[in-house]
Amino acid sequence: MPIRAKYVHTNLIARDWRRLVRFYSEVFGCVAKGPERDLSGAWLDQVTSLRNAHLCGVHLRLPGCGDDGPTLEIFSYEEMVEGQMPTANECGFAHIAFAVDDVD
Repeated sequence: MPIRAKYVHTNLIARDWRRLVRFYSEVFGCVAKGPERDLSGAWLDQVTSLRNAHLCGVHLRLPGCGDDGPTLEIFSYEEMVEGQMPTANECGFAHIAFAVDDVD
């Protein structure tokens, strides 16, 4: 029997979380849910497996979802690591999709 679960959020790590939040707010009408987060400490080091991790960001309500719907969790780490450009067939997060009436 499957466990009882609810989809809660998708996490995006951005170079500039405020800029990405502005994009989702202006283009899709996303609204911040809850306060801005400024997170650090031993607990964050443990869950991220990073030393002295520090991140900031916010959750955004997704368009078409109510107050209890899933959110986009957009964060930036104080210390970012640039990776190689991912390929289409690489394991991991690939994309997020929104249905819109018109792209103009």
